[in-house]
Amino acid sequence: MLADSSLLRDVEQHAFSTTREPMALYSDPAYPLHIHLQVPYRGAGITPQMELYNKAMNAVRISVVWLFRDIIISFQFLDFKKNSKIFLSAVGKVYVV
Repeated sequence: MLADSSLLRDVEQHAFSTTREPMALYSDPAYPLHIHLQVPYRGAGITPQMELYNKAMNAVRISVVWLFRDIIISFQFLDFKKNSKIFLSAVGKVYVV
């Protein structure tokens, strides 16, 4: 999904603070570490501070995922794939071919 969108390119161009420090998005562990894309710490050498950071960021990430779920539930009528009833209606019985 990230590769198909222009999000990372746009973030690289525009995501800087007023002091020109790079700002970052927090992402799923499946994505690579990048200046503008942060992921949880992983591996054997995780310090207690890293563990605390992962726990705090994971709590925020979970609440964002729940918000996406609420949006999807509220706007289900916009999901074309789910609403299309291909192969579920008996077209042969309705139309004589």
